[in-house]
Amino acid sequence: MKKDWITFLGLMICCMPTYGQLLLKDFRFDSWFGYELKSDSENTYCLLGTGFLRSPKAKNTDSLITRWNQLHPDAKVLPVYTGGPIFTNLPNSKLIYCWVVDKLDTLNIDLVRQGCVPGETMQRPPTRREMSCR
Repeated sequence: MKKDWITFLGLMICCMPTYGQLLLKDFRFDSWFGYELKSDSENTYCLLGTGFLRSPKAKNTDSLITRWNQLHPDAKVLPVYTGGPIFTNLPNSKLIYCWVVDKLDTLNIDLVRQGCVPGETMQRPPTRREMSCR
């Protein structure tokens, strides 16, 4: 079952159109938060979905992210979910949950596999509408 899911995810990522994809080399990551290198961007990208503010973090998380990014220079940053604004003084700012992928290798899955963060943090955050229904 797990192998089928990984194969499906890999095929889905490989078959995605290339428009809208961002290149990892155009980003700077500080821990699990990423920032586009272009100076006019107000967006913050996050490798974790739900619970990122309170998520436990292993001591080697930052070095694993840095090393993975160095080993995958052709990786893409795929936006999964966008919320915002995140800063009141920047009304156009967005927090974007993203996956960083290079062919069938995924930084997000590696973070879970290496025990750096719990798997639950890879879930899409609930929308405001979903939260109001609780």
